[in-house]
This record gives sequence, structure tokens and C-alpha cells, in this order.
Amino acid sequence: MESIQRVKERIGSIKSTRQIMQSMRLVSTAKVQRARSKMDANRSFTEEITRMLRLASGSVDLRGHRFIKDPAEDCVSAVVVLSADRGLCGGYNVNVCRQANSLIKGLGDVKVITVGQKARDYFRRRMPGKLAESYVGISENPFFSDASDISDKLLSWFRGGEIGVVYLVYTEFKNILVQNAVMKKLLPVEQEEGAEPVSTYVNFEPSSGSFLSYLVPFYVSSSIYGAMLESSACEQSARLNSMTSAVKNSDDMVEQLILQLNRTRQASITQELNEISGGVRAIAKKQG
Repeated sequence: MESIQRVKERIGSIKSTRQIMQSMRLVSTAKVQRARSKMDANRSFTEEITRMLRLASGSVDLRGHRFIKDPAEDCVSAVVVLSADRGLCGGYNVNVCRQANSLIKGLGDVKVITVGQKARDYFRRRMPGKLAESYVGISENPFFSDASDISDKLLSWFRGGEIGVVYLVYTEFKNILVQNAVMKKLLPVEQEEGAEPVSTYVNFEPSSGSFLSYLVPFYVSSSIYGAMLESSACEQSARLNSMTSAVKNSDDMVEQLILQLNRTRQASITQELNEISGGVRAIAKKQG
């Protein structure tokens, strides 16, 4: 059985760790609120851009448009993976990296763009030849300019024929407790089959094809930015949940150690009493 001093040291150590976890939990709570506010404010913009894109792509037969036509079977794919720069957020980073890894295994030649240090390190270890670009230091507080930089790189590759398909892998925010790693295909734009043509009541000037060429870069940038905001909210939510669990586990451990301390102290007292009682009996026996 551990000594009383050793148990007290363990209790003090756990209490110190608990204070750190509690501080991180409070910080994550504030960051979750800020990230969700930015995410909710951006959703209307992203939804409107998507609606306009579907409207333009469904107006006429645009099968030959470079942003809509089916890619070649042997084309190179680009996969953008959004993760965190830091850990202590449960399975957030592992889940999104596994989702991306599962997608890449089903593709041919691939160029991987990572956002966040965790995804960069993951693919640098497992697929060093496929890692084309990496961005770090922007996962917690992304800006639209960050998404535009990634979008410009992808569109440059797409227009130059270096890639034929673009996928986005990120974590979708459901609520504080539920976040799911998902995959989204950005390019080429998929036309809705069976959708009613809108050319009879919508006019595009100079043409729907020109409008689509102008709109797609905004669509790609806004989609990436929206995914970055959702990933940021998911990261902070996952870290909040992890810190909450850590605080609870610390409280449970302290409670168990206090019980162990009381038992150790009681055992020590009992032993001392037995020794005193034994000594008294020995003295009495000797005198008698």
C-alpha cells in the first residue's frame, strides 16, 4: 500500500492538472461560441452561391463546359483535407484523416492539400509522395483569403489539366456532441439529373457558360471557407468535450485517492494502536 505522503502527492498533481484542463475547457467554450457564430453567418452566403451554381448548370446543356464535363478515367485527383494544428480534441483529427485515407485508396494518382499540422504530419508519414501543399496555423481562425489561396491553386491545376477532380474532406458540425467526417466533390460540378430546365424563365448574359465560369471560383472558395469554419467549430467542440471528460475523470481520480488516503491513514493508525497495545501487554507480562 502506498504511503500517505505519496498519495497526497498524487492528489496534488491531479488537482493541478485539473485546473489546467478546466482553464482549457473555459477557453474552448468561448472559442466554440465564436466559431459557431462565424459558421452560421457564412451559411447563407454559401447556400446562395450553391443555388446560383445549380441554376446556371441546369439552364442549358453544358456537358462540354470545362467545369462540368466528365473527367478522363486516368485523370489526377486533388484531395483537400481539413484538420487541426493542435491535439487534445479527441478523435477529431484521426477521424478526418481516416476518411481522407479511405477516399484516396479508391482513387488513382492523387495530389493532397492539407490544412492543419495534424493532417500534414499524417500524410507526410504515410503518403509523402502525394502531399503537394500544406497550410498550417489557420485551422482555428480561418479567413476567406486562406480559402481563396487554396481555391486559386486548385483552379490553376484544374485549368491546366494537371487534375480532373477535386474532393474536399472535412468535419461537418451537427451539434456540440456530434461531428462527422465527410467528403464533398467540388469539381467537376455535377448537374442534377431530371431537373427542369430553367432557360425558359431565366436569362443569363452573356451566356450561362460565361456566368458559370465566373461563378465557379467563388463557389470553390466559399465551399472551402465554409468547410474550414465548420471544421473550426468541430475542433473546438471536440476539445471542449475532451476537456470536460478530463475534468470529470480528474474529479473521479481525486475522489478515489482521497478514499485510498483515508484507508491508508486508518491502517496506519490501527497499526500504531496495535503496536502500543502489544507493548503494554509485554510490559505488563514482564512486571507480573
